[in-house]
Amino acid sequence: MEIKVGMWLRKSIKIGKVIEVCDCEYCNERGFFEPTIQYNNKEIDYITIYDKPYITYSFNIIDLIEVGDYVEVEFEDGEQGVFQTMNNKEIAIYDYDNCLQYLSLNEVKILSIVTKEQFEIAKLIL
Repeated sequence: MEIKVGMWLRKSIKIGKVIEVCDCEYCNERGFFEPTIQYNNKEIDYITIYDKPYITYSFNIIDLIEVGDYVEVEFEDGEQGVFQTMNNKEIAIYDYDNCLQYLSLNEVKILSIVTKEQFEIAKLIL
């Protein structure tokens, strides 16, 4: 599958969105197959041919989430929270009766993701 604008891409420790794909001669000479990735609406990055074996990409962001990543989600009632992901792309939540429930990431709106690697780096800094 070819990387296209609008796809989500997991490179190294980050997940970002492909905002542009350049196929000009200059990019090809530099060894870029040149998708431009944007992380957290700020940081811009590029992918080289050397990165390609180490990235995963999909139009569905849920495909890139791994066990242990942290997701900020919004529920149908508008409430938000941050949860660590579990097996089968689920999060564990306590409902109003304090009962543990498992909820698929397909059932919530994903607002942001912090990969488990980013979280570990942040713990080292703090």
